[in-house]
Amino acid sequence: FPKPTAGFDFSPQSTTILNPGINFTDASSGAIFWFWDFTDFHTAIIQNPSHQFNDTGTFTVMQVVANKFDCKDTIYHNIIIQPEFILHIPNAFSPDGDGLNDIFLPEGSGFKNENYALYILDRWGDIIYETHNPNGFWDGTVKGIIAKEDVYVYLLEVQDLFDVMHKFNGRVTLLRK
Repeated sequence: FPKPTAGFDFSPQSTTILNPGINFTDASSGAIFWFWDFTDFHTAIIQNPSHQFNDTGTFTVMQVVANKFDCKDTIYHNIIIQPEFILHIPNAFSPDGDGLNDIFLPEGSGFKNENYALYILDRWGDIIYETHNPNGFWDGTVKGIIAKEDVYVYLLEVQDLFDVMHKFNGRVTLLRK
């Protein structure tokens, strides 16, 4: 009996976690049955599926095709979902102990823990807080003393997963009740 030939294309060829949808186009010959395994606990049995990946990484997608004689062929392609550099920097916080916005902490994803630096400066340009830990936060104190309600300047340097350095500066308002 003749054997089918598995084959498929996919697009986009390169994508990130912000747009993790991949369209698969069957390029097999002689097939009447298609089985897809996306290696993230999801499968499909249609000819041209689309799939949303829920995480970053390399996924080895398998296509198994069969013909009317139940002869099969299999092919694999790696799909890469890249991380995305995302950063949110608050513009105000209120360290009053109510559990809401009590700390100043830039948050995000797609960056390395090393080469991270956060500085808080007062209106005279003096550094009043510094951390090199991405989980480090300013609690609104200066040398253990409660800082006054004011507008402060932050400087943030962070390296993304592709080794690109990003530098941000701006203002953060410390609010007191």
